[in-house]
Amino acid sequence: MKKAILAYVPAIHQGYLNLFSENNCDIYVMGSGLIKEIISEDGFSHYSRDLRAVNPKSIVRMLNSELKGQSASLFEVGLVDLFRTRYSKIILPEEDISKFVGKKYLSDFEVEYSSKHFLRYHKQITLRESEFDPDEEVTFDEMHQRLMSEALEEAQKSADWWRQVGFVIVTSGGKIVKGFNCHMPTQHEPDVAGDARSNFKPGEHADLCTAIHSEQFGIATCARHGYATDGATIYVTTLPCPVCARNIVVAGIQNVYYESGYSKFDAYEIFKSGGVNLIRVGK
Repeated sequence: MKKAILAYVPAIHQGYLNLFSENNCDIYVMGSGLIKEIISEDGFSHYSRDLRAVNPKSIVRMLNSELKGQSASLFEVGLVDLFRTRYSKIILPEEDISKFVGKKYLSDFEVEYSSKHFLRYHKQITLRESEFDPDEEVTFDEMHQRLMSEALEEAQKSADWWRQVGFVIVTSGGKIVKGFNCHMPTQHEPDVAGDARSNFKPGEHADLCTAIHSEQFGIATCARHGYATDGATIYVTTLPCPVCARNIVVAGIQNVYYESGYSKFDAYEIFKSGGVNLIRVGK
């Protein structure tokens, strides 16, 4: 029997066209009835707020006019039995809505989840932490290792339960600012009222926190003392999050040296578009 590809397609772009054409098999687009059912499930209600989502029937018409030699059709739950007679393998994009459909309706099929093409910002991508590689730019220079060691010493002063992040900012004028992520109004806030972060998994709802991130603390401290951050260099023990990445770019910091960490959501693209140099300090 043949294989088929099944996908949630809110809007057509080149990523979807590449996914479909490279697999060269029958295409099925999740229909309105299935999408409505999924939205009613816990954890998927946000799909109802996707303003760019086009009616699946229109998506199918566009795909059939664009792709040559392939057929696109709507998929609803009632087609599962027909799938069993036609297909032995189903390909789905690796994303939350596909995993739900695969587990609930296609458990007796051979299922392959494809992550080759970026299609959209679904929840798994947005919350995922992944190892980051700044184009293999690594330094073992003694000066950078010494300043990173100072940042690591600062990190040990943090009372945060989850991450202890230290920093050292060296301005173009030679000013040095050190610090770490700390809770407010006092360092011991989690010991008194508990840590709000304990309600979530790592990477989820980073904004719901009683601590100020070390990079934000450093930039604010420079501003308080009148130290210009344009052209400055920051040494930070963990690669900055997307929010801190934006602060760093806007503050004009030119170089980010980090010891370890992860890339979450669009942090890498923020640095890249902002012209910020990313260098890992090797041990």
